[in-house]
Amino acid sequence: MYLPSLNTPTLGTIVVIVDTSGSVSQKELDTFASELHAILSIYPGTEIRVIYVDTKVAHTQTIDIYDFKLHAKGGGGTDFKPGFEYIEQEAVMPSCVIYFTDGWCDSFPKEPDYPTLWISIDRVNFAPSFGEVIYMDQRE
Repeated sequence: MYLPSLNTPTLGTIVVIVDTSGSVSQKELDTFASELHAILSIYPGTEIRVIYVDTKVAHTQTIDIYDFKLHAKGGGGTDFKPGFEYIEQEAVMPSCVIYFTDGWCDSFPKEPDYPTLWISIDRVNFAPSFGEVIYMDQRE
């Protein structure tokens, strides 16, 4: 006899850093949100801590499949360091970091001890100093 599992698949705590600089459009933010919703749909027990960053941390929130609404704040320049500094200061131990960005910055922190996935929605030649990069084509 096979019974369904009572355990919900989870990825633990994922930290998502969202580039909210002035060069990131609302369409791009909507694309980021849809990708996060897909992760939560597949792994509903996963907690996602969102950090909105331009040149500083502008806002943070925790989302799950039952409470999913992004509250993007920011709009200034771009610096990749503040999001990673926030993770360290708050002693967050993420299973991974996903960084949604248009890639228009070259200010990187030192490489963290957790895997980092950069999702670039603009620069095909985006080359951060650590982590893996995926280019997200937004053409319709």
